[in-house]
This record gives sequence, C-alpha cells and structure tokens, in this order.
Amino acid sequence: MKRLYGEPTDTEIVQVYMPTSSHSEEEKEEVYEQLKEVTGAAKGEENIIVIGYWNAVVGESREGRSVGQFGLGKRTPAGESLIEFCNEKNMVGANTLFEQHRRRRYTRKMPGDRTRYQIEYIHVRTRYRNKVKQCKSYPGADINCDHKLFVMDSQLRYKKIKELTQEPRWNTQMLEENRQEKSSPRPLPEN
Repeated sequence: MKRLYGEPTDTEIVQVYMPTSSHSEEEKEEVYEQLKEVTGAAKGEENIIVIGYWNAVVGESREGRSVGQFGLGKRTPAGESLIEFCNEKNMVGANTLFEQHRRRRYTRKMPGDRTRYQIEYIHVRTRYRNKVKQCKSYPGADINCDHKLFVMDSQLRYKKIKELTQEPRWNTQMLEENRQEKSSPRPLPEN
C-alpha cells in the first residue's frame, strides 16, 4: 500500500495479485479478507485506488454501480466474487467505464494469440468515479509479457466549498442602552 498525501484528502494505492485458478478457494478468500482489512483502514473521505491482477472476468454487462458496460468476455465465478467485493466497498472498475475498441480493453493475451481477456482492473471508490477521465490498455507496448500495460488518467481536483456568510446580527441590548441614554435628561455643565 502506498499513500499519496494531498489536499483536501489523501489517496491510498493498493496493489493486488490474486491467486490463480490452481489455488484453493480458501486462499482466494484469505486474500479478499486481507484486502478488506487494508481498504477498511482508510478513512471514509480518502480516495482508494486498488490496482492489479484479479484473475477474474466481470463481463460486458453493467452490474449496478460497480461494473460499467464496457468490460470484455463472459462473467466467471471469480468475477462474481470481485463484484461482491466492489459492492461491499463501494468501488467501481475504471476499465469498464469507458467505451474503447476491443484491443484497448483486454489486459492479457494467451500465448499463440488465440484468446484475450480482461482480468486486470483498476478500482476506485464510487465517490471518486467522476474524477477518472480515462482508463485503457496499451496492447502495442513492448514489455515482453502476455499481460498488457494499462493506465488510468484521473484528475483529483476538488470544488472549493464556499463558506456561508452570515448576516450580521443586531445587538439589540446596545440599541436599548443608546435609546435610554438619549431619552434621559442630561445634566447642564457647571460654570
């Protein structure tokens, strides 16, 4: 976990590498529990960005506020677990929010170029969803790996909250004292 200090709120970045399908369900649940603990430690107003290899396919259909309609592939059971996590933590998959050409959606290409998957995601809190301007993969990046580079462009600028100015209150007690002073006779100066 990496914390970036900022104004008016901090941003926490968490890197995830979920176990593959060859691991047991208990190991996967343990990783989810650790992740819930780490993200639960953040304050409510802090921005959390969870990036990583989820080994899950959420699919091409919208799922509430946690998955946009621009995913890739058919949802898997691991994708269901990821959606449950996102719903519980009020997070959204940034790479599923933007309409991209299919080559900009996949994050892993099987050897032999037979199939392509979107199994890596960047998740942000739903509260900061409108701060994400773009999220896509770069399949042409030469990184000598079957996983593809993907990036998110976000703008963490906040609206300045205008302070409410309160109308000045009249000091009625002082007005009453002034009125009494003016109404009482003044003594004449002595010569």
